[in-house]
Amino acid sequence: MRSQGIAALLLACICFGADERRLLVGEARALGVAAGEHRHVRVRTSLDGVEWSTWRELSTDAEEGTLLWFDSPARRVEVEGAGSAKLLLIDPGVTPRAVVAEGDPAIVGRAQWCPAPFVCPANASPSRTTPTHLVVHHTAGSNSSTDWAAVMRAIWELHVRGNGWADIGYNYLIDPNGVAYEGRGDGILGAHFSGVNTGTAGFSMMGTFTDRAPSSASLTKLRELLAWQAAKYNLDPLGQARHAASGLDLNVISGHRDAGLSPQASGRTECPGVALYPLLPKLRDDVCALSSGCKPRNERANPCAEATAPCVPPNAIVNSASFDIRPVSAGSIVSVFGAKLGGLRATVNDRAAEILANTAEQINLLLPAATQPGMARLKLLEDSTTRVERLFSVTETAVAFYPVAVNFDEGVLNSAATPVAKGRPLVLYVSGAGIARPWSATLGGQAAGALFLGAAPGFPGVQQCNIEVPADAAPGEQELQITVSGVPSAPLKVFVQ
Repeated sequence: MRSQGIAALLLACICFGADERRLLVGEARALGVAAGEHRHVRVRTSLDGVEWSTWRELSTDAEEGTLLWFDSPARRVEVEGAGSAKLLLIDPGVTPRAVVAEGDPAIVGRAQWCPAPFVCPANASPSRTTPTHLVVHHTAGSNSSTDWAAVMRAIWELHVRGNGWADIGYNYLIDPNGVAYEGRGDGILGAHFSGVNTGTAGFSMMGTFTDRAPSSASLTKLRELLAWQAAKYNLDPLGQARHAASGLDLNVISGHRDAGLSPQASGRTECPGVALYPLLPKLRDDVCALSSGCKPRNERANPCAEATAPCVPPNAIVNSASFDIRPVSAGSIVSVFGAKLGGLRATVNDRAAEILANTAEQINLLLPAATQPGMARLKLLEDSTTRVERLFSVTETAVAFYPVAVNFDEGVLNSAATPVAKGRPLVLYVSGAGIARPWSATLGGQAAGALFLGAAPGFPGVQQCNIEVPADAAPGEQELQITVSGVPSAPLKVFVQ
């Protein structure tokens, strides 16, 4: 990449056993694992081969490859678990001057993030496409850096030298400081949507958002870029439309994992991350608010209002505990709203789903635990005839409270008349927390004890959450909130003695 001898070192693909250790030698600020198989990898670095860093663990992205950014330069890198994956030691150098964002919206161009003597050219003969869908990603790389322009050069190296692509796969990238960078650029066909890229533009948040959400600054910039592209290509930020390449009816603003249901897609992925994916519904609302002529969700007509046959409108498959529009979680109770739904049975991805309650306007069903994250297909059937088919979003966790809390000691409902004692347990019931994920709790803004989060015995699809009220909690009405894998619940009001 650099013309004065600071080139990235591309290592030959050598087959090793999955658990064998590979030693890579060369100047590096990053390790690239090229696209291929999903692997769990351990990495450590050293300058002299004597003093080593602690082991860092990462799960690789089979679709786009994975970049691990080092906190300090390395000359030796040891990798465990990479098997036969192609590995790259990458030295993108130090950016010699401050990058400058230009244009409307302000975007750091290639000449700014890759100035001479660096060399990372764009594809000389790119294919054009007209976006019908705007796809959100994460890079699955490091969440911190003092030189994000250098990280851009390392991503270029991974995608071009490692994956064999013509350029960076995404159209635009955004760092945690809210700075946007040009990748392939406007209207150019990318390599980011599981092989069904036609009709898309890809926007990647730089970092890994498996257990943390992106920064406020980066989300602000993402909204700005999405609103710009929606206006340019006359797209409805709250709309759903057929994506021709995948054959799916997708949200205009989608996540990378949403392609996975398509038989044309190359595979499934976690991207854009467990904590970022549930933010997409609010992101669509925010982009709509920035877009001239975009009607808010609550001002849109209900397409099932005068239905004479079974009907389920968009965004009407929701968590039964909260009825919010975030994606639902596999294994949870899901409410389906619509018209003429009485007596129908349900399948999800052609797997039978247990009906828990059924009226003409609402079906409560148990979403099969094996449902993959991303888009899923609900079918409502009468005998063997499909009467309604609707795609909806599934995530690993988007927890919501049922509006009830129980004082553990007395076994009574928590209320203003029967508040919980300080320092004592409180029992709550939730849906959509997922299985065996890290979680925490706050009460009145301060940390509360996280005692238990797991299945509620005898109540399929419902989870029990036990927390310990802080000993110094303020008395009276307080807001309780839990966060699972970086995804917060809406607050629940409880009462403390």
